Amino acid sequence: MDIPIVYTGLRPGEKLFEELLLSGEGMRKTENNLIYIEKDQAFDDAALLEKLKRLYAAARSRQDVHGFLAEIVPEYRVPPMPDWSITLRGVL
Repeated sequence: MDIPIVYTGLRPGEKLFEELLLSGEGMRKTENNLIYIEKDQAFDDAALLEKLKRLYAAARSRQDVHGFLAEIVPEYRVPPMPDWSITLRGVL
């Protein structure tokens, strides 16, 4: 028994492909124009471990962790603060 497949388009937030690398991460072209190779990047395990320890300590002491996250992930941006006056309107 065949089941018909009906293409209905993309749903909100759906994408046809995923970006596996950010444009700033550096990619090299190959002979095939559709295939790229990521350039090797230096990585310091000890430095990352130290940053993760600082992030963990900040979270345990209930400090603001956004600055620590930005150190670990340079592309990280602090999310906007919610407007609690709108959220709590009618509750208090």
